[in-house]
Amino acid sequence: MTLDQTVKDTTTERGLNPVLGKYASLTEALKAAEELTEKDIIQGALNYCLWNRKKAAKQLGISYSTIHRRIQKYRLDTIPN
Repeated sequence: MTLDQTVKDTTTERGLNPVLGKYASLTEALKAAEELTEKDIIQGALNYCLWNRKKAAKQLGISYSTIHRRIQKYRLDTIPN
């Protein structure tokens, strides 16, 4: 049995799509990738602007309220342990 076959068998046993992994559809996989990218971009802008949210929002071309919502959505304002 090849490694590819083992991975496919294990994935199928877990009820996962062998191509999409834990995602039920391509749409769901793309949405997750988009959110991860958005989170990384916002995190980078905040770090670049030394967490000045107004400056970061301006750099990104979004409103202050939008960056505030995204910070809450992605829990960027919490300190990791």
